[in-house]
Amino acid sequence: MKRNYLKENQKGFSLIELMVVVVILSLIILGLVTFFTGGARSWIAGQSQLKAQREARQAMDRMVKEIRVGKEIFAGSDTSVTVKIPAFDTDGNITSYGNVIYEFDGGNTIQRDSNPLIDNVLKES
Repeated sequence: MKRNYLKENQKGFSLIELMVVVVILSLIILGLVTFFTGGARSWIAGQSQLKAQREARQAMDRMVKEIRVGKEIFAGSDTSVTVKIPAFDTDGNITSYGNVIYEFDGGNTIQRDSNPLIDNVLKES
């Protein structure tokens, strides 16, 4: 009689069943963590790329504006251009002219008066 009583009142899980559940849940959580960290890395890379594109667009807009208002444009070499730009006073009158030099350094940077303007420029071949 004692044996039947023990078998009927067994409520709960064995140690092996609990270990199997822990292993299964661990694998599921590991997969989710891998998925979310990959997504976070992709998002960060995308944000960096958007920032670089935005900064390059702003620099190109500045170059276009200065070239359009330039009085004269001189090609210094195959990789540099000098633009003669007017300076205005508060009334909008031209007070003087200054030169701005844009050059591609041959590596991957476009410079404005020897200061980096756009980095990581790929030269077309």
